[in-house]
Amino acid sequence: MTVMKCKYSDEYIERTVRHYGRMAAEIDQLRIANTIYKCQVERLEKKLLSLGIDPTHWQSFPC
Repeated sequence: MTVMKCKYSDEYIERTVRHYGRMAAEIDQLRIANTIYKCQVERLEKKLLSLGIDPTHWQSFPC
């Protein structure tokens, strides 16, 4: 069996791994923020419904 030589340097591989590691961390943070945002939207919708305002119809919002 022949061993294939990697065409990328160790430094390049390390930089790439760090870069994608940072991107993965940012994606996780965005997922958490999105979950929090969805919870806030749900709470606001429930609050509006309790006030008799349908959040799906903008016409029902008092001016």
